[in-house]
Amino acid sequence: MKNYLTLLLLLIGLITSQAQELADKEYRLNVLELVSGPALGLSYEKFWSSQSSYGVYTFINLNDDSIRDENFEIAPYVRFYFKETEYLYGKSLFLELFTAYVSGDTYDYYYYDDYIYPPNGEDNKFNRFALGALVGKKWVNKSNITFETGIGVGRYLSGDSAYPRLHVSIGKQF
Repeated sequence: MKNYLTLLLLLIGLITSQAQELADKEYRLNVLELVSGPALGLSYEKFWSSQSSYGVYTFINLNDDSIRDENFEIAPYVRFYFKETEYLYGKSLFLELFTAYVSGDTYDYYYYDDYIYPPNGEDNKFNRFALGALVGKKWVNKSNITFETGIGVGRYLSGDSAYPRLHVSIGKQF
């Protein structure tokens, strides 16, 4: 838990540091996951140009009793921005394509006569790969502080299940 707190304090320090013009990289914290999980959703993004970027998103579940089965996710991505202005990196609508490695635990519940029996104590650990897409909108102020929203879906390559991706993030461009 101390490592997560240290990482969070480091991110806050990066966000509040002095702004630079024409920043080409960004760090973000997914506030929605932090509040609802609690979970830690961190992103790093590097801009190729003002209209495209690549990065990595990391998810760490901090709650064993979460409604999400995923405990850890790492997802490299590429983004394409539909620019409203050429002056700031990433201030516009975007499309994100990602691939992900996801691990977690699922529990088998038994149903009989409209009654749900709890699991027998054995959990089913899984490691899966997924592909997905996300659409969103990013706003950037003059201090290079960013606010981002997004919604998408990832589809596991093994099996027929999918999982949602929701982002409400704040960040800082450098």
